[in-house]
Amino acid sequence: MFNSNDVAITTGSVLVGLITLVPLALGVLLLIFGIVRGRKARQLGQAGERVQGVVVDNQMESRTQGRTSFRPVVGFQTLAGREVTTVTEQPSYRSHVVGTAVPVVYDPADPSRASS
Repeated sequence: MFNSNDVAITTGSVLVGLITLVPLALGVLLLIFGIVRGRKARQLGQAGERVQGVVVDNQMESRTQGRTSFRPVVGFQTLAGREVTTVTEQPSYRSHVVGTAVPVVYDPADPSRASS
């Protein structure tokens, strides 16, 4: 037969299990996200077209702990002659100087996907 002590121990075990599993699951998800993002960046670097661009603006994003990150908005011309303005994929904690020339790597199939 079960008594109230057995129920308390079981409930406590479940809570300890949840407290352990939730951060572990979040860690695994973040690891997978990082791997996928790293692969995409590597593929863009290997197969992307390289051109010169210019910073035309900054996109600000609020981050945790009151920090703000910036993603440069760059304008460039594809090798096919198309004018593109896009927000690059890499945020940083400093603003980018408008008018600065930057190297750009873009996906020829989707030039709006670019990194600088």
